[in-house]
Amino acid sequence: MRSTLCHTSVSKWTLAAGVEVTSNEKYERCAKVAGEVVYTVTYYLNEYFDGKWKPVKWAPSEKSPTVLNVMVQKVFLNTPTA
Repeated sequence: MRSTLCHTSVSKWTLAAGVEVTSNEKYERCAKVAGEVVYTVTYYLNEYFDGKWKPVKWAPSEKSPTVLNVMVQKVFLNTPTA
């Protein structure tokens, strides 16, 4: 399986585990990562359509760059900026 979903996770894992990039273990790991993503998305979609999903409130850290703070405030939080 060659999925962009697993690239970063599997790349770090192959280095840490000392496994070859072309090994069966690497492809198995990739399949598990992609499967977990599909499971998680499906779970939350089911929660949403059952009316049980509640979005997490998120606010940028004070350490975040100013441009990011302005963008988040304008686009996602719909609050005016100075």
